[in-house]
Amino acid sequence: MTPKVKISQASVAEMHPTEERYIVWDVELPGFGVRVMPSGVKTYILKYRSPVNGKQCRPGIGRTSVVKAEAARKIASEWLGNLRLGIDPQLEKSNRIEQQRSEDNALTFEGLCELYIEQHAIPYKRPRTAKEDEAKINRYVLPAIGDKKAKSVIRADVTELFTKISQKAPVQANRVVALIRNIFNFAIENQVPGISENPATHVKFNQEDPRDVYLKPDEINHVISEIMKVESDTTRDYMLLCICTGCRMDEAASAEWEHFDLDEGIWRKPSSHTKQKRVHRLVLNPAAIRILEGRVQSSRFVFPGTGASGHIDAKGHKKQWARIRVAIGRPEVRFYDAARHSFASLLQSKGADLHMIGRLLGHTQLRTTQRYVHLYDDDVRDATNKAAELIDLEQHRKAKA
Repeated sequence: MTPKVKISQASVAEMHPTEERYIVWDVELPGFGVRVMPSGVKTYILKYRSPVNGKQCRPGIGRTSVVKAEAARKIASEWLGNLRLGIDPQLEKSNRIEQQRSEDNALTFEGLCELYIEQHAIPYKRPRTAKEDEAKINRYVLPAIGDKKAKSVIRADVTELFTKISQKAPVQANRVVALIRNIFNFAIENQVPGISENPATHVKFNQEDPRDVYLKPDEINHVISEIMKVESDTTRDYMLLCICTGCRMDEAASAEWEHFDLDEGIWRKPSSHTKQKRVHRLVLNPAAIRILEGRVQSSRFVFPGTGASGHIDAKGHKKQWARIRVAIGRPEVRFYDAARHSFASLLQSKGADLHMIGRLLGHTQLRTTQRYVHLYDDDVRDATNKAAELIDLEQHRKAKA
């Protein structure tokens, strides 16, 4: 449950950073809270629904290192009063910020990154993705170009950073440049003064070879037999559901009973639970239905956990999987490969086309599905043998003789 306290200088001082971002809400003033980042940065915020566009907002009032608790509370109270008059304080704040920027036109790239995280990543991306964006920014981007004026960042700056990261982590270099590109696109779309071009647009990415790692049917059965040895019923059933449906790990971890109709055999994943931000209606196979029917509905979550989220951690299977992949003789295989990747390959080997596989995996683009599917060697051998039957090589040898 999200903590609530009386927000004061003393209580703010007792809020310490953890590995994950969290918010402490005030017990007296509705929507008034403090967001604590893993970096230690603490910001007063106000949560409300905009009377202008109906969207839920969490604008920052100010960092706790700059604004005193009582001053922040007073500002929050004033904002709530404006809301009753139909005035959105975030829009007002954005207008003031825009005006200030137009006056000095000196927004640093670090400041632009903060806007991106607060106004785009947190509201519109999955929490884990937003956290990953923030980690890349703090680790790679800010040390290199954080102090530069955002309008002054040029392609050479991005290319220099890309080249440096590529020396040790070429794939990560691609991801960092893609993130910088997104940040500048955000700035252009929101008409940040001084920014009209994207310096990361034409940076050529490193070649990425797709992971060609998946399990054969007999290996999958071996995996299932090893999963059955897992002591925790919750972890065991969670892993089995991933294997039987090919779903994403976090979709299974956060699944709620109300999303399932076991009589119809349907899992209706809400848009808030899917990577593509769309409702995904998945037809369950008998194995998945049996797994779910065997679970006790002791919580709204199918796989309840003891953490703040209320459900099992999507990465909580790591220790079990470390043992299993050694036991099956495939130490290079991730659980993602064993579940989602192998599920797609099994579907294709049984004749499912890419469109059907994409629907089952929840993809919106065909090229995404193509990365996941592979033909097993036996299927390829059968196909090439049929072609060889049409090439009657022996007949040509006799004719030559």
